[in-house]
Amino acid sequence: VIMSADGYVLTNNHVITGASEILVLLADGRDAIATVIGTDPDTDLAVLDIDLPELQPIPVGNPDAAEVGDVVLAIGNPYGFDQSVSQGIISATGRFGLQLNTYENFIQTDAAINPGNSGGALLDARGNLLGINTAIYSPSGGSQGIGLAIPADYAIKVLRDIVAHGYVVRGWLGVEVQPLPARIVTADGAHTGLVVSDVESGSPAQTAGVLPGDILLALNGTATSQGRNAMYRIALMAPGEAFDLEIYRDEQLVRLAGKLGQRPQD
Repeated sequence: VIMSADGYVLTNNHVITGASEILVLLADGRDAIATVIGTDPDTDLAVLDIDLPELQPIPVGNPDAAEVGDVVLAIGNPYGFDQSVSQGIISATGRFGLQLNTYENFIQTDAAINPGNSGGALLDARGNLLGINTAIYSPSGGSQGIGLAIPADYAIKVLRDIVAHGYVVRGWLGVEVQPLPARIVTADGAHTGLVVSDVESGSPAQTAGVLPGDILLALNGTATSQGRNAMYRIALMAPGEAFDLEIYRDEQLVRLAGKLGQRPQD
């Protein structure tokens, strides 16, 4: 997907992994050898650069405004049929826990997506980019009507960070969490949350006063009951950005605040 007039292109990391040379073919018949600017295996994204004049970047939509039932189009190269377009709807948003990537917040669609669609665009009905098609659920290897796309806003963050820094800059809280097996009932109702199983030494969480055994109920005012979703939201935040936690400890609600650090590079 062409993201800028000066040649930055987004695709999936698994599409270019192991390649000795990458040739990008455009719809107008032109081609160019691409340079790999950087990759992010945690989201399965890669940023390429091509040197061609008069490139037309794709307009970007708002994935947060996408709703189940919205019409979408998938563009790709399924089975070598280049520039193929399929139509469907958004089947779900915020899919995670699929163990495909470290950071998951997929848009699910029933638009036909097959091998060769990876790295292509998922568009809204006006032709704006909603996501980067990245995976399908298919025991047979063919389209089963369950396709998954990385939301455009997060893909753009990955692109900008890789261009600016060579890697993706992510917020870091420094806790390990597990799902809460039962609801907690307080004066203001029943809550689900996450049990803090470990706090990393010297982490922003430790500085803020988070303790093992605390139950995390909300992050910046938004209820948090799924570890993957919470990790995704923290990763979208910038190091130094303020966070506010609602904690349940010793049968009391406690509020803790601090500033995120930067997730250590592996």
